[in-house]
Amino acid sequence: MSSAKHMPSDKSKLSESESGGHLLESGSNIGSSGIEFKRADSQTESKRSLSESRVAQIWQTQIKQQQQMSDSEGNPITVVYPGRPNDSRGGDYRDAVVTSGSTTNYGCIEIHTRVSGWQAHGHHRDPAYNQVVLHVAWESGRSEETRLQNGRSIPTIILDKSVFQGPEAAKPRQGLPCQGISRRWNPEKLGQSLEKAGDLRLVGKSLCYPKNPDNTAAGQSLYQGIMEALGYTKNKLPFVQLARRVPLKWAEEKFSRSTKEDYIKILQALLLGAAGLLPSQRRLLHAESEYTDQMEQIWSTLPHPDSMSYRDWELFKVRPANFPVRRIIALSHLLQRYCEKGWLPAFMEIIRRAPEQRPHFSLESAFMVTSEGYWARHYDFGRSISNPSPVLLGRERAGVIVINVLLPFMLSMSQMTNRQFLSKKALDIFRCYPRLGSNSVERHMIQQLEITTREVNSARRQQGLIHIYQSLCTQGKCEECEFAH
Repeated sequence: MSSAKHMPSDKSKLSESESGGHLLESGSNIGSSGIEFKRADSQTESKRSLSESRVAQIWQTQIKQQQQMSDSEGNPITVVYPGRPNDSRGGDYRDAVVTSGSTTNYGCIEIHTRVSGWQAHGHHRDPAYNQVVLHVAWESGRSEETRLQNGRSIPTIILDKSVFQGPEAAKPRQGLPCQGISRRWNPEKLGQSLEKAGDLRLVGKSLCYPKNPDNTAAGQSLYQGIMEALGYTKNKLPFVQLARRVPLKWAEEKFSRSTKEDYIKILQALLLGAAGLLPSQRRLLHAESEYTDQMEQIWSTLPHPDSMSYRDWELFKVRPANFPVRRIIALSHLLQRYCEKGWLPAFMEIIRRAPEQRPHFSLESAFMVTSEGYWARHYDFGRSISNPSPVLLGRERAGVIVINVLLPFMLSMSQMTNRQFLSKKALDIFRCYPRLGSNSVERHMIQQLEITTREVNSARRQQGLIHIYQSLCTQGKCEECEFAH
């Protein structure tokens, strides 16, 4: 599909008037969507073009419920897991699991009206589409081969040929075995299962931190984890790379050598320059300002590591509030706030002092950063915000950092330093933490399981959904999931 994704909801249906004359009827045996293309008109159907959003809708409402198909060369294809809509660059559906012969592939699925759409949209020249493992089209063409930018070929499925013709068209499509879990399980059992999965995710995250580190290494691990969380899904890896290029030790050393006023400017220039995101590094026009000139001048005088390229960052379809430059500025304020006491001791003290009642308020406040000066009105150099935000780092993202970074880190530290109070405090906070804002994985899983946010009423249960998705769904392990039985 083209770069503008058109993802209809799983519950949307086609009608004759909406489909431009396609003959549809409801109440068929094809699947829960109640939609069937009349086979008597299959030849007429194949001669007419559907929009890509229509093809995507057919994939969502019907095809994903039929696991076994054939590719354009007649080879068997099994869609083990259909993935979820992709809101970034690359294939239309991400995290899919597809078996071709004896090989299981993990990646994206791309959908077009015609096979030729792959080349027409330039996907064969775009490295972002090298993650695609299956090409789906409604109509065939002269060539049904799909070749990636890296030279590899992937299977192509022609829906009109594969699904709506032949004996397979009459077979019922079975949904994922976890669908409708709330109709089979009572709320208490479902909640307990999600909480157990949430605990597993917390422990799993704690095990990712290095064993027996000294204070410098431990502080760097926490710093890197916070940086990763600031990157959201799209920029996690670039933020981790930046944390390694500008380690915490450097930031703390520069604090000891600078005045407080100079430190924040030096730190911002160092971080932005090392990230490759200064205007001169991106050849940005119309970004001139006193602040910009100051950053460029400071960067030019600093001994610094090789810079990243701005191309390392995902700047496509990123909300202004989440733009990497703005998050880097937020980080600089956190470093200024805690470097005097020491990064690691400061956060240890924050956990220790968290009250028993509603601890999330104090923990989130520790990460919140208000906007000021140039960044109160801009999200990037030369790019203003239509509705100025009062914060660089708000309560919602702060909560995500607490749950995904701070608490797992403290659990890890308790085991390495034999400070049992840290373990108990981290677990107690985690198990009473209120529900955070929703994310795309949670929304997808709620839809997949056919449950509501009433069943996912805490951060612990939200983490459980994410754990199930990442450890089971995206690995094609339906048979290992208790929701499937």
